Amino acid sequence: ALVAFVWGLIFGRFVNVLGKKHSLLISSILYFVGYTVMAYTRNYYQLFIGRGITGMGLGITCLTLSPYIAEIAPTKHRGKFASIMQVQVQVGMLVINFLGVSGVRLRWNASITSGIALLNLFFIVIAPETPRWLLSKNRHYEAEKVLEALMEDDPDLIKDEIEVLHRSRMDLPNENMSDGKVRFWSKQNLKPVIIMCFIMIFQQLTAINAIMADSNRIFLDIGFERPRICSVSMCAGFLVFTFGSAALTDKAGRKILLVVFAAGISLALGLFALAGFISRGHHLAPVLTIALALYVFAFAMAWGSIPWVLCGEMFALENQGRAIAIVSAVNWTFNFLTTFSWSYLKVVMGTKYVFIMYSVGMVGGA
Repeated sequence: ALVAFVWGLIFGRFVNVLGKKHSLLISSILYFVGYTVMAYTRNYYQLFIGRGITGMGLGITCLTLSPYIAEIAPTKHRGKFASIMQVQVQVGMLVINFLGVSGVRLRWNASITSGIALLNLFFIVIAPETPRWLLSKNRHYEAEKVLEALMEDDPDLIKDEIEVLHRSRMDLPNENMSDGKVRFWSKQNLKPVIIMCFIMIFQQLTAINAIMADSNRIFLDIGFERPRICSVSMCAGFLVFTFGSAALTDKAGRKILLVVFAAGISLALGLFALAGFISRGHHLAPVLTIALALYVFAFAMAWGSIPWVLCGEMFALENQGRAIAIVSAVNWTFNFLTTFSWSYLKVVMGTKYVFIMYSVGMVGGA
């Protein structure tokens, strides 16, 4: 998380220069190298080096993947396409948890992941650059060719998409422009950055990363008798419900889904806390089952994917790299704080009171 935080800030200014495709190529190479190092590691120092290299790749991925998907997707289906990022995350988490439950050793885990990174590198090589980036570099012919390939030679749809792309660049007020570019610290640009920073803070206040990092102990503390099975089931549920999010995002709208499911997460965390107050026994099972199902459903339907969908939509292209770098840095900072502080807070306050704290925090998200 720390390496992804630092490298994301450093690389943010280069995304608009290199383009989304080449940035993703670099991240895939870093994944392959990092996991290969981990597969052949012989000591903790080599393991940390491998983890650091993959962290660099992750920092670039967070900067570029969501905007890339949003920019190649038709406007009316943008939310559905951008939710693919979260689907990929959930598939990865499910595979890793399954391998962990199966007792597969780190060396084999890293080898499998290195192979996946190599496969991903191949697909990125044959993938197109985004039309929006190509237009920003005055490569209009290439942009139209990409749109033709993506939209199956539908002239009207291609024309509409080009108009949308041009309008997104022309609608900015002149006072926010400097030599044809949007000033980064202008009010026009700064407002969405602040909004996205708060959304990312509340995404981490769902406690998702803290729970996933220590899920076995947490589930055991609140009464689950088979915590490893619960962890795998949780990842499978995230994957299934993320497809539901992809279907709803464009129809229901981003804001309403974030508000409704923030309340759902708050309620689920409150039920986890309630389970901690109930003595172990047959009365505990219904509460835990409802809490886990509601938590998985609410997070997957909105707070897992929509914040990253918005990252691809909120910023002017000229400043998108820097803006997403700041937003990702805030996300990684609170990711680190929530995960790092969980064990300490659990000892000082008790697991049930930590859940209460995060439940109250998500009320603010709603």
